[in-house]
Amino acid sequence: MTGAIAKQLHPNTHIEVRGFEEVPYQNNSFDLVLTNVPFGNFRIADKNYDKPYMIHDYFVKHSLDLVRDGGQVSIISSIGTMDKRTDNVLQEIKINTHFLGGVRLPDTAFKSIAGTRVTTDLLFFQKDQAKNLNEEELVFSGSIPFEEDKRVWINPYFDGKYNTQVLGEYEVRNFNGGTLNVKGVSETLAADIMKALDNVEAPKQIDNSLKAPVFIQEEVDHSIPSRIRENLALYSFGYEGNQIYYRDTHGIRKSSKVDEISYYVDEKGDFKAWDSSLSEHKIDRFVQLHLTDEEALDVYKSEEASKRGKYKGLFKKTVFYESPLSDKDISRISGMVDLRETYQALIEIQRHPDYSRTDFQVLLSKLNRDYDRFVSQFGYLNASVNRNLFDSDDKYSLLASLEDEYIDSKDQKVKYKKSLAFEKALVRPERVITRVSTALDALNSSLSDGRGVDLDYMVSIYPEHSQVAILDELGDQILMDPESYLRGERKYLSKNQFLSGDILNKIEVVQLLVEENNQEYDWSHALDLLESVRPPRIHLADIEFKIGSRWIPQSVYGKFAFECFTNREFELSSPDVEQVIEVNPVDGQVHLRTSFAYRYPSAKDSSLGVSGSRYDTGRKIFENLLNSNQPTITMTVTEGEKKKTITDLEKTSVLRAKEQHLQELFQEFVSRYPEVQQVIEESYNRLYNRTVSREYDGSHLVIDGLAQNISLRPHQENAIQRIVEEKRALLAHEVGSGKTLTMLGAGFKLKELGMVHKPCM
Repeated sequence: MTGAIAKQLHPNTHIEVRGFEEVPYQNNSFDLVLTNVPFGNFRIADKNYDKPYMIHDYFVKHSLDLVRDGGQVSIISSIGTMDKRTDNVLQEIKINTHFLGGVRLPDTAFKSIAGTRVTTDLLFFQKDQAKNLNEEELVFSGSIPFEEDKRVWINPYFDGKYNTQVLGEYEVRNFNGGTLNVKGVSETLAADIMKALDNVEAPKQIDNSLKAPVFIQEEVDHSIPSRIRENLALYSFGYEGNQIYYRDTHGIRKSSKVDEISYYVDEKGDFKAWDSSLSEHKIDRFVQLHLTDEEALDVYKSEEASKRGKYKGLFKKTVFYESPLSDKDISRISGMVDLRETYQALIEIQRHPDYSRTDFQVLLSKLNRDYDRFVSQFGYLNASVNRNLFDSDDKYSLLASLEDEYIDSKDQKVKYKKSLAFEKALVRPERVITRVSTALDALNSSLSDGRGVDLDYMVSIYPEHSQVAILDELGDQILMDPESYLRGERKYLSKNQFLSGDILNKIEVVQLLVEENNQEYDWSHALDLLESVRPPRIHLADIEFKIGSRWIPQSVYGKFAFECFTNREFELSSPDVEQVIEVNPVDGQVHLRTSFAYRYPSAKDSSLGVSGSRYDTGRKIFENLLNSNQPTITMTVTEGEKKKTITDLEKTSVLRAKEQHLQELFQEFVSRYPEVQQVIEESYNRLYNRTVSREYDGSHLVIDGLAQNISLRPHQENAIQRIVEEKRALLAHEVGSGKTLTMLGAGFKLKELGMVHKPCM
C-alpha cells in the first residue's frame, strides 16, 4: 500500500514494491543506503549468499554489498544487530567496513507514532575496501556480558552506565530469560539525539568516479543451446547430444557429479598410499584432474592415525570433488530425462476431460518401451546408482513413483515392478461445469469454486432459471447478509456461514430491521434461525475471574475499591464508582485516577499494604493487580566498596500474601452483591460468548488431478472446503487421519482455482 502511494506521489522516481532480496541490484553501485530494518524473527534466503540470514542481519550485509567503496549505510535496527552473542553479522562485515558510530534510542522513541515501546539503534557504516585490518574497532570486538545482569549480552560500544550514545537508562526485563531495554528518562529526546549524532565520525572521502549500473545486466551464455536456455525448468536436468545440463538458482551449468576418494598421508600431509578399495580406473581419473585441496568441495582428515594394519601410523584423508560424468552416467541421466518428459506429457493429457484416447495410448506405449529399455540397461529407477545421479531433479520423486516396491519371495530381496501408471489413466481430468440440474448443485459449484454465493454464475450454469427462481428453490440454503443490507448491498450467504460467526451482532442488526418493519426480506424468519443457534448463557459459577480481568466493568472495580480502601459504599450506577480507574489508550495500562490514588490512606488501606516499601497501601497493590503485574521489592546492600541491589525476599513474600488476600476480598465482595454478579456475568457473555464456529461441507468437492484410486474421507473434504473459503486452516487432526492427503488435496484445489501458484507442503 505504501509503495503504491509513493508511486502516485513521485511518478518520476523508480520505486520497487517487492522484497529487498528480489530486486536484482548491482553490487558496488550505490552511494548511500538508508533503511529501517523490518522487525521479525525469520531468515531470508538469497541466492547470492551461501546461507540464509536473519532479516536484520541480511539488511545490514546486503546494504553494505550494494554500496561502492566509500559508500555509506545508515540503518535503524533492533539492538540484536549489535548485541547478538553468536552468529553476529558484524564479524562478517568488519573486513571491509568502518563503523562511523551509533545512537541507542530509548523504548519511548517510537511510542507516539507507532504505539510501541522498543529499544532501537541508529547505526552508521562506511564501506572501506582498503581498511587496515590491524586497526581495532571496539564495535567489532564481540559482545560482552552486561555487568548488572549476566543473562544478557551487550556490544561494548554501547556499554557503560554513562555512555553518551545511550539515550536512557539500561534495565533488564524478565522476558525470554532476560531482555535488555533502554528506559526513556529525558523530556528532550530530539535534542539528545542531535547531540549524540555529533559524536558520529564524518565519513572518509574516497575517490570513486566510476559509476556502476544500479541493476544487474544479465548476460546470455551462448555456449548453452537455446532450447536448454529457454525450456529447462529450475532444479531440472536436460541434455543436448552427449552434454548434460542442470539449472539451479545460480543458472544453467554443464552437469557433473559429486565423487569421493580416500588415501593415506603422513603427519606432514604427504601422500603415502591409496585406499585398497579403489579401482585403478578411479585413481587414474582423479589423478588426471590435478585437484588441490582448495579446489575440492570438501576435505576430511582423520584426527588420529591408524592403530594397526598396513596403514598403521598414517592418517586417512577423504576428498569430495566434482567428477566429470562417465559415458554411462550420461546415458542414465538422458534416459531418465526422456522418461520424465514422457510421463509428464502423459499426466498432462489426462487433465483434459475430452482428451484423445489414441494420443494417450501412443504416449503410454512410449513410456512402456522407454522404461523397459532403461531397466534392461541401467536397472530400476529406484536403484541407488540412478537415484544418486538424478535425485537433485525436482521430478525424481515423480519418476520413482512409476515403480512399486515388493519383497521377492524367493530371495527376500527388495525389488521393483511397474506401477498402474503403465496400464491405465490414473489422473482425474479437470472438471469444467457448464450445466447443472438443480439450484443446490449450482450453489455447491459456486462454493467449491471459491466464489461464495454468486447468483450470476449460478444462473449461467442453471439455464432457464432466474435469480428469483433459484432463491425460491434454495429456500433456507442461502440467506441475505443483514450487515451488507444495511450498507445498501444485497449479498447472500450460505446457511452455514449465516449461522456462524458473531451471532449476537447479527441478532442485534436483524432485530433492528424487524423493529423498523422492513418488508424487503423475511427478517423475522432470519431472526428465528439466528436465535436457534444463540450460544447458551454461561453462568458465573463457570466463569473464572479475578482482579486484573479486563472484561470486568470499571464500575465493579470502583465499587470494590471504595468499600475496601475507604469503607464507603456506593451503588453500581453511581458516577463516583466510574471515576476510580482509567485506561491509557496507547499502552492499555490501568491507573487509579489522581483523585482516588492520592487520598489519605485509611487504617484498612494501610493494613493491606507492605509497611516500609513503595507498596505501603492496598491501593498501590490493587493497581498492580489490575495490570496483572507481580513486582518484587528490592533493597540495597554493600559488598566491599560496591553497592548492590538485591531482592528483599522477606518483604516480597509479604507482598505475595497481600496480593492473594486482596484477590480473596474481591471474590467475597462479588459474592455479597447479586447485582455485581449479574453485571460480571453479562459482561463476560456479551464479550466472549457471542460466536458460533462455522461448519464446512466439502461433500460436493471434486479435486482435479488427484489419482482416481484415492478417495477423500468426509472430514478431509470438509477441511479442504474450509481452506478454500477461509484461505487458511489449522489441521489439528489425529495421527493417521490423513492430514498429508488433506494438504495435497487443498493444494490441488487452490491451484486449480488460481488462488495459489506454488503451494509448499
